[in-house]
Amino acid sequence: MSNFDNPFADPNKQMQANTNTSPFSDPSVQQARGSQPSSTRAAMDEFSPFSAEQQQQQQKPQPQQQPQPAILPYQPQQQQQPQPPPAYSASAQQRITSEELERRQRELEAKARELERREEEQRRREAEMASSGPGGPAGGFRQNNWPPLPAFSPVGPCFYQDIDVDIPSEFRSLVRLSYYLWLAHVCLLLVNILGTLAYFIGVQASKTNAGTVFGVSLIVCVAFVPASYVCWFRPLYKAFKNDSSFNFFLFFVMFFVQFVILAIQCLGLDYLGSCGWINAFVMMKQSTAVGMFMLLIALCFTALAGLDMALLVRVHRIYRSTGASFAKARQEFSQGVLANEAVRGAAADAAAVSARSAFTGGGSGGGGGRY
Repeated sequence: MSNFDNPFADPNKQMQANTNTSPFSDPSVQQARGSQPSSTRAAMDEFSPFSAEQQQQQQKPQPQQQPQPAILPYQPQQQQQPQPPPAYSASAQQRITSEELERRQRELEAKARELERREEEQRRREAEMASSGPGGPAGGFRQNNWPPLPAFSPVGPCFYQDIDVDIPSEFRSLVRLSYYLWLAHVCLLLVNILGTLAYFIGVQASKTNAGTVFGVSLIVCVAFVPASYVCWFRPLYKAFKNDSSFNFFLFFVMFFVQFVILAIQCLGLDYLGSCGWINAFVMMKQSTAVGMFMLLIALCFTALAGLDMALLVRVHRIYRSTGASFAKARQEFSQGVLANEAVRGAAADAAAVSARSAFTGGGSGGGGGRY
């Protein structure tokens, strides 16, 4: 039995025995205890779990603190001073220099002159319409002014032509360009007569063919100059003047025919009456000067053919943009034929003659059948 079980043992000896058998006397415990700081050892030595005060302090409930609202430190607000507006600076669009003012002044003056010119054209057009009215001095017709023939000529002008009056402003440049192109065709045909004459004089091998070329060139110049004006320039003029689909269609047909003829004339075949590439190179072997002159004419024929094709394409684009069509052209043609006084008069005369002949034939046939 251990010493703690003997109630009759000596207390001093019992305490000494307990001390000797204390678990804290173990060397490892003593070493761990010795490694702790002095303040920790002192606190542990002084701690008594059996102290009543410590038990009361531990058992005494801690007073719970009521949650307090967060209070931010008061900072006096500084009075905001109104900020001044930013400094005004003119933009690039607002900076107007003296050069800009002068440019605008010139533009305004140009517009004013254009307005005056249009007003003058309008007044002139109104005056011409008034003079060409039924009660006007012209008796309902404007006086023809083309071709501009001299006063002593026995033949007067055949057409009235004024591009600035009849043609809208957006098409005037094109119509005027077409007129200049027609003049270029006329001048080239006249120069072609000189070229074929030089060819007839300078050729040595075949005088008969050269004479044929010169004669045909005269016929071509005399026939093609008025025919080209009437067949394709006047329809183009009327097409832009009246927005006529029929005249557009007529221009396309006749102008394409002229383009094909001009392209063939560039070749220089003898029976066509033109100085082209073939007879020009043949002439170069006999006379260099005449051959060079004929080559120049052939080059002009080729250039005019290209200009004709360019004009044809440009007019066709305008024609498609205006909404014109072949059906509209056919309708305009039928309305124009029915509205023509000469056609109506001829149709009425033909109908009267037919009715008279039918009545006369019916009467004679009835009398012959009676017997």
